[in-house]
Amino acid sequence: IFPGALSWKEAQKKCSDDFGSLATINSAQENKFFWRSAVSQNILDDLHIGAFQSKEDNNWKWIDDNKNVSNYNNFAGVFPIPGGGNCTAMLTESPMAEWINEDCDNQKLPFICRRYDYRSRFSHSQYSLRVYHSR
Repeated sequence: IFPGALSWKEAQKKCSDDFGSLATINSAQENKFFWRSAVSQNILDDLHIGAFQSKEDNNWKWIDDNKNVSNYNNFAGVFPIPGGGNCTAMLTESPMAEWINEDCDNQKLPFICRRYDYRSRFSHSQYSLRVYHSR
């Protein structure tokens, strides 16, 4: 458990230092898994995840592989809001676990890292999960 909440950029650096990245979410099942993991640790507000808006093409991408957030996303209603920030947080106060865009530098939140287990020959879907938040 990390002793303090960080900005999105600081959180990504912390995850990277641990050989991972902010969480990439590829399905509703994964979204629910990450939400449950956060709630089980009493994170009941927002939580940084690994989507960001690319400055090159304005598309929303995942930090770990730079692929577009297109096959699955859970942005809430009108989100992402233009000008509302270029990074993403999951709303953990609701089981909908919807996403919003947020400021990358100033919004300090708990965050979740995902690290793939590259030792596995058979599947890249195995990963370890780390949740960091202030206590």
